[in-house]
Amino acid sequence: MLARLALKLLLTLGHSAVDLVKSNIEITPFVIGFLRSFQHELRVSATHADQIKIFVDLLRQMCCVFRLQPASKPAYQSITIFQKESAAPRRPPVEAQCLNTLVVACMELNLTEETNNLVETIGREARLIDVRDYATMLLPFLQNLKSTAEDRSLSHTDGMFRNLYGSVMSAYLCRYVGKKPGRVTSLSRPPVHCSCMDCSRLNTFLRHSTHQVERIAVAKARRHHLHKMIDSSRSDCFHETDRSTNPNTMVITKRFTAEMKAANEWEKRAKEARDWIAKLGRAELDQLLLDDPETCAIFQVIPWSGKNAMKQALPRPAQGVSGAGAAEAIPRGVKRKLEIIDLTGDS
Repeated sequence: MLARLALKLLLTLGHSAVDLVKSNIEITPFVIGFLRSFQHELRVSATHADQIKIFVDLLRQMCCVFRLQPASKPAYQSITIFQKESAAPRRPPVEAQCLNTLVVACMELNLTEETNNLVETIGREARLIDVRDYATMLLPFLQNLKSTAEDRSLSHTDGMFRNLYGSVMSAYLCRYVGKKPGRVTSLSRPPVHCSCMDCSRLNTFLRHSTHQVERIAVAKARRHHLHKMIDSSRSDCFHETDRSTNPNTMVITKRFTAEMKAANEWEKRAKEARDWIAKLGRAELDQLLLDDPETCAIFQVIPWSGKNAMKQALPRPAQGVSGAGAAEAIPRGVKRKLEIIDLTGDS
């Protein structure tokens, strides 16, 4: 709306309105909106050399301070920060169609140098924008630009567009999709902060890199103490009481909550990426990303079949049972009855 107001001032007041835009040249979304409206006026009215000069002058100045992420608003610079803060979706600072219209305007006015400069600037900005803006701004922009190039019998992966597509997709894959979580190589967990006899045994189990299950046969009060120590730690263990023994046995199992969550979230992002890559042309992007090892590595592990790859990404390590009170292995198909007891209310 502010951009349209500035355009009306330009058409009525002339250079004073241009000065208004120049004084706000660092507000890229505002200037892009103004240039888009200005370009529309150039198309519906007789083109004048002085108006084109104004358009080119503002475009060049904007590219010098081009920034899609407003300086006053902190950007989510990585998907990790984005997830930790549970950021909600938002409206992008610039609509994808506005970016596309501006690039097309430069092409229609035969502004080769300015078009190249604008495209390079957008490509550089791809590594700085808020990670939420890929799916709502830059990727739809590339999709629109692909259609525009095809309409003009141009290749969207050649010439000045090649680096743009490579830069945006590289930034998107590295900063938003990220590396696929690796396999679990160790079951070692942080110890509890207690040095009593039972906790010392518990810590031996927690620190062990291959043992996943421990059985500790102790009285109710001692089980309650272990229960509190485990729940107050970051060991990510599940514990239950086997009442078929005397004294009852506390069965402690190391879990993989954080690893499975990371794998599941990566799988969702990989699916989003797969859908976008299909729209933009997988074969073409494969060639564009060959020169960037980090991006290429992410690109190549995306599951194109569409099947959930979480199990392949995070296979559970071989289970083991440690400790003097360890039970013999239970044959396959035979279920062991466990009575799960909530010890939080034990006295």
